[in-house]
Amino acid sequence: MPRRTRRWSQESLSSLKPPSVFMFPFPQAVELGSTAFFNDRVYTRRHMGILPILTVLMIFINLLFSGMIYTHGSKKLTEIFYALTSFFASIWSLATLLIGLDNISLEVLNIGVLLHYVAGDLAYICILWFAVFNQQRWNQKTALPFLFSIINVGIIFWMIAHSNQFFNASQASLLQDRIIFQFPGYGIFVISLTVIFFLMIATLSREYENMDSVTQLPMRYILLATFFGGGSGILLNLYFPWAGDFRFFVINPIIVTLFFTGISFYALLKYKLFNIKVIGTELLTFVIWMFLLIQIFLAETQTTQILSGVLFSLTVIFGILQIQSVIKEIRWREQIQKLSLELRVANTELARINQAKSDFISMAS
Repeated sequence: MPRRTRRWSQESLSSLKPPSVFMFPFPQAVELGSTAFFNDRVYTRRHMGILPILTVLMIFINLLFSGMIYTHGSKKLTEIFYALTSFFASIWSLATLLIGLDNISLEVLNIGVLLHYVAGDLAYICILWFAVFNQQRWNQKTALPFLFSIINVGIIFWMIAHSNQFFNASQASLLQDRIIFQFPGYGIFVISLTVIFFLMIATLSREYENMDSVTQLPMRYILLATFFGGGSGILLNLYFPWAGDFRFFVINPIIVTLFFTGISFYALLKYKLFNIKVIGTELLTFVIWMFLLIQIFLAETQTTQILSGVLFSLTVIFGILQIQSVIKEIRWREQIQKLSLELRVANTELARINQAKSDFISMAS
């Protein structure tokens, strides 16, 4: 039986006042250009565009970067905090995606809003403590990050226990009606996180000035990544929505990832902090995984979806084996290079001894 669609005349539609707020591009669309009514506003549904796919891609990029830092690093506290920053950034991006989905329950929406602010806050605290533990000389100014971190964590627990004192989530279709801020809770949270942001910039800048010219080079990129990535998060996801402007809310995970993860990754490659061959293999494998994973969700039939799922599973298994093989090959090559260097030193020492013996024999004769 064909579906019946209510049609609106051009005159009736033109008489309606168009919404002046940001038209959120995430809804699960029915028909391109179909019109629905919510709270006396006209809301034009659209097909899911490329923005959710890009957001999912940013989530996996942040997770990959976090795993790469932790796996290939030396497990220092600074590296762990830096990896955690990228991990919480991926959780924050996932929560932002959840907030934008149109057909979700109110419970899931509340979880998404709470996770958005909690995960984002934890990312800033982690980068602050990366800056603190990266200092070569500790002083009394270190007490300030410690004090404000305790205050900030206390605000997080307050938010988790009483989220309705910070914001309320509603099932409205437009984003600016989905998150209703409550004061003074939300204002206290924004000010607290802003203080954390400026503390981490000040700590990194002070450490940068105390470094020598060689170690300053990679730190310069970390400082830039933190300033632009963290600054865009504070400005576009806290202060702009506070002022009622949600235009950049859903695209900010892409902006933050490009600034923070992009600049940090460039610094790792530029100064060869990790093995480029291993990173290249991981990136290539990850791109293949992402392509096959997207194919699963875009499959039109169940058979195609199952085949894509099987192919994705096999690719994951062989991809992991390939990465392990590359890592073993590099370790063997490093051992061979080490043995070659030791052999070269031993030959040089043997040549010196032979020369000394020849000199002694000539003197004795």
